[in-house]
Formats: sequence, C-alpha cells, structure tokens
Amino acid sequence: MTPYLLNDFLKSIDEEAFQKSGEFECVYNFNIACPDFTDSEICKDKISIKYFEKTCCFRLVIENIYMVEGDCIGGSQVVYGFDIQNDRIVNFSRQEAG
Repeated sequence: MTPYLLNDFLKSIDEEAFQKSGEFECVYNFNIACPDFTDSEICKDKISIKYFEKTCCFRLVIENIYMVEGDCIGGSQVVYGFDIQNDRIVNFSRQEAG
C-alpha cells in the first residue's frame, strides 16, 4: 500500500456512515499481482476499516486479489490492529498472510 492510497482511503470515509455502522471499505486495483499471475479489472483489491466499540480498537485490512487460471483469488492480506489514545496510535499490531 502506498501513502497515496492510504490517504485516498482515509479521505473517502463517510464519517456519518462509519459512526453508525463502525465499518467502511473501498475497492481499488493495486496492479501488484505476484509474478506469473494477472491483475484484472474484475478482481478488485480492497481496503477496509472496522471499529470495535466493546474494546475501543480498530482493524484495517488490505486485500490484494488477483487472477489465477481464470478465477479471482485472494493473493495476500495484511491486517493492522490499533487503538487511538490522545490523538496517537497505540497498541499497534500487524499480521500478514499470502
């Protein structure tokens, strides 16, 4: 993920809808398929964020999806967890798969 995409995602959050549902997501095409695989306009990548009110924490998920033998396959996923306290990110965690 580039700083540009993260900034674009954060700017696009509908704050009112996010406050009501605690969730927001956007689809993109990162064009970063692994070698020997294909990025396709039908295989959309996704960035999503979810707020967990019970624990007061956030989860940001970045999914890179690409085409393998004619099917859209989840290529990789990075999950970030964090809290915000006093306008600062704390308790940061990162998990990656794929």
